[in-house]
Amino acid sequence: MHAVNGVDETEDGHHCKPYYIVGGTESFFAQQIPVEVASARVAICNYIGHKIYPNDPVIWVGFVEVQQMLARCVQELKVRHGNLPVVSCSRFYYPGADAFVECNRVVDSSGEKIGVGPRPYAKSIPDQVGLIRSLYPNTSFIVVDDMLFHGDTINQLRTRRLPVRAMAAAFATGEAKEALERSGIEVCVGHPLRTNLRDMLPLHDFLPPLPLCGKVVGLDNMPLPAMKNDLSSSFPYLLPWITPEQLCSWASIPESHAVPFSMLCLKQCLAIFSALRDANIVRLSDLAQFRPRASCPYTPPSAEIRRDTEITTMLAQAHSQLSGIVDFVVHPTDLWQTRQDKENGDAEKLQGDAGLAGGGLKPQNPRYQHSPGSVRTFRV
Repeated sequence: MHAVNGVDETEDGHHCKPYYIVGGTESFFAQQIPVEVASARVAICNYIGHKIYPNDPVIWVGFVEVQQMLARCVQELKVRHGNLPVVSCSRFYYPGADAFVECNRVVDSSGEKIGVGPRPYAKSIPDQVGLIRSLYPNTSFIVVDDMLFHGDTINQLRTRRLPVRAMAAAFATGEAKEALERSGIEVCVGHPLRTNLRDMLPLHDFLPPLPLCGKVVGLDNMPLPAMKNDLSSSFPYLLPWITPEQLCSWASIPESHAVPFSMLCLKQCLAIFSALRDANIVRLSDLAQFRPRASCPYTPPSAEIRRDTEITTMLAQAHSQLSGIVDFVVHPTDLWQTRQDKENGDAEKLQGDAGLAGGGLKPQNPRYQHSPGSVRTFRV
């Protein structure tokens, strides 16, 4: 854990507001495509730390650090509460639990919060909790989650009658921790967050369409993932899928930086998914091979999602939509309907540009032939 811009997190004063960026599902590919993953991390952290918040601590927390914090917290709780079964709400960060609840926050088609729901292709939360209780009857549980901000997830589990004795969280606000402890649940935290926190986000929220990126879009205003052509949808924390106002609200990226920041992130995404072509991750349909499932960036109901669309083409088109924008005043969903011919031409040019993002994009291989059914299943 370190400040990427050299500003000390322990500095006092009301003007010091830490911004945490946490290693996410991009870490799963760090050995396979190390240059592209490292380039994305450095580019995004440096932009936030040096261009947006040069006077506040912008802190990078590695994926392994989060795992280690959670492991220590669970061990401490087991010492005090005995060998209770452990339920993880974050299989990615704590894969060694006795049982798992696959859940995430769900929003409607405008990005407004609906509530906590199951991850794409997971059973409903009541069904998941019911199965856990049947496997471990007459006992209470230690619940694990990577972040505790408002307590929505654990309160949802308690509403569904999961008996919770204690909770382990890598990060937690003092307010959320105290609220749970007042209700009789002990909370062990790896790294307490101060009241002056600016924001905390996993890096993958800026890197569509990696697994777990963005907020999952629900079905008819219900906290259930909406499916389209067997693909779930999410809102990445980038234009053109959300507005500058939403990017500021969700990720504390000022509206004045919304376009250049989104373009920088899209270039990193292009580099990552150009490199993943060698692993047969090529088309939107290939997203279904990830575990947990990766969602397709949201498109409005009137726009078709073609499963055979290449991921790099989709990303390049999104980049071209932003390339000529100075004041972003058009609703992002409207952009899918306009300038399609120009976007297709710009996308081809951008995909062939070998100068993007750190180590550069790999040129498309004209000899590459995608073989249906040859996609590997990646588990993260």
